Amino acid sequence: DMLLADGSISDLVPVEAIPNRDEYIIIAVNFGPGTFMRTNLDRGLDVLMRSDELARIKLNKMILEKANLVISPDVAHFHWAEFARYEEIIV
Repeated sequence: DMLLADGSISDLVPVEAIPNRDEYIIIAVNFGPGTFMRTNLDRGLDVLMRSDELARIKLNKMILEKANLVISPDVAHFHWAEFARYEEIIV
């Protein structure tokens, strides 16, 4: 048995890190960002950041397609560092 954690920047869901994936049923839990519209794209840096977000979302979607089951909890209203609110997230 293996317990894998994500690499966050390059691999939000480490599905591809599993050797011999065909031998396992892979259940992925996706806490990655969904698609949302960034309304302030006035500066070049804003456009660059939005482009990066879209690339990450697309990469994450491609990786998740390799899992047998994907669980995507609604965590949009939580900040990633709100560890004290874990009970609200788990419920």
